[in-house]
Amino acid sequence: MKIPPSAYQTKDSAVYQTPALNEDPEIIDEKTENIQSETDQKASQKISENTDSLKISCSIPEDSTGQLAAMLARAETKIAVLDVSSKATRALNSLKMASALAEGDDAKKVAQMIRRMEKLINRIHKKQQHLNKEEMLELQKKAAESRKEMEKASKLDDELRGKRTKRRRDERNYAQKELAEDEKNNAQEMMANLPHSGTSGASGVPDIAADLPVSVDLGSAALSFPAVESISLDVTV
Repeated sequence: MKIPPSAYQTKDSAVYQTPALNEDPEIIDEKTENIQSETDQKASQKISENTDSLKISCSIPEDSTGQLAAMLARAETKIAVLDVSSKATRALNSLKMASALAEGDDAKKVAQMIRRMEKLINRIHKKQQHLNKEEMLELQKKAAESRKEMEKASKLDDELRGKRTKRRRDERNYAQKELAEDEKNNAQEMMANLPHSGTSGASGVPDIAADLPVSVDLGSAALSFPAVESISLDVTV
């Protein structure tokens, strides 16, 4: 005996259909919008977290003011001075970009570095002028020697040697000052990163600041380090 189809096809057979086909299209669109909205919120949150954690994306230049000042003191040709000038200009641009992203104490530190770098660039320009004057005196001395004007040539030679001696002395003093400033800033940064407890931390690093007398200024202490006193201009850059 054949069973008619109407005997086993009931309304309950709808359960075998995919749920999506039974849902209202408006409900499907609403769920899709909710999923998209959650995805957008997560993406926005991630971007916000990355932005908040960004301190200074533009790295501080490797060439410090002290290093460049030492290079400037060693430079005795126009080409060498131009090399220092290009490095200082790049470093200044990097600092200005970092300044736009820095906040609080970091902004103050970067601003101080910018002022020092700008001062260095001004000294570079002055050295270029001094080298031009020295070159002119050298040419005048040679011209006087060729004309057998030995007395004039001797005076020009004395003037040239005097200018060079003074310039080199000023450049050495300036370089030593800036190198000492770098050492002081590095020491203060190191002190700030150390634990400020009276005992050794978990890492076994003692608290150096706690061992210093209260009246000792950390900046002055940094300047008295032997490393600063033995600074020479033969610094590898």
